[in-house]
Amino acid sequence: MAPIYSLAAILLAVSSAVLAVPAPLSLPRQDADTTGKVTPLPESQITPFRPYTHFASTAYCLPITVVNWSCGHNCKANPNFKPLASGGDGIFVQFFAGYVGYDPDLDEVIVAHQGTDLLTM
Repeated sequence: MAPIYSLAAILLAVSSAVLAVPAPLSLPRQDADTTGKVTPLPESQITPFRPYTHFASTAYCLPITVVNWSCGHNCKANPNFKPLASGGDGIFVQFFAGYVGYDPDLDEVIVAHQGTDLLTM
């Protein structure tokens, strides 16, 4: 019976080693065309994403300005947004999930969060 257990242990060890092969560090670059040039997006494809860039940036504003929707350029860029919740002081309590609210122009609920700042932890 002992040889069967030994064989099973060896097979398990070999199969585990095969599954643990690391992936390559980077993938080869694949250009969209053969010239290697990057094709810029036309303004018509960029414009629909602008409101979301302002929402993302607003997550880094002070919560009191977000709740009042008075954080400057980002808030003015989406003037009809209705914030529902924002919190944290950014020092002792990280801005929790940034904020949540509703944009009637987009007819969407927006949930934005601040990224982690390791220097404040």
